[in-house]
Amino acid sequence: MSGVWEITTEVSDREFVQALNRYWRRAVGVRIAVLWSLLLVVLIGFYVGGVMPRTVLVVGTFVMLMVTFAALGGYVRYISESKQQRKKLEDHSVRFRFSEDGVGISSELGSSELKWRAFDRVVKYPNMWLLFVGKRQFLILPTANINEELAALIEQAVKIGSAGRPRCRKCGYDLRGQRELRCPECGTEFDEAILRIGR
Repeated sequence: MSGVWEITTEVSDREFVQALNRYWRRAVGVRIAVLWSLLLVVLIGFYVGGVMPRTVLVVGTFVMLMVTFAALGGYVRYISESKQQRKKLEDHSVRFRFSEDGVGISSELGSSELKWRAFDRVVKYPNMWLLFVGKRQFLILPTANINEELAALIEQAVKIGSAGRPRCRKCGYDLRGQRELRCPECGTEFDEAILRIGR
């Protein structure tokens, strides 16, 4: 897993909006759909069972409609604000440098370094990966730029970094403090870089 990978990405407007929509559906859309379904089942169940008057059913449905419209309004604002942010980055390619220590991000507008423990998760789609920093911020990595070795590094480093401790990729054994590069639990060999990712 040791090594350094440098890639340059230019995400199109279509890919950018696609990433935002995927984030929104994952973060909010599914929750609203589940909430709607549960409320309707409860309201209809009580109404059919004669426990709830028709007025309560109408009011409950109205409240859920208001919640849905508020969420849609939030979505429109989110997309609009994100597009305005993107305008600042127009025509600027972004360079990523992946190593065992973390991710370096640079463009004509500046640069930054993030340790692997800064990343919470990676969400994979056929044409892009979203590398999340917190709940709402993410890096967009088109899969055309990710080879097998880099994919393995990202997946393992995010898993280890977000947990804050190195673990065996096979059995999950905590590898902190190990001197021999072999898991004492299952015998799987590992790269020394794994021990440094969680620091």
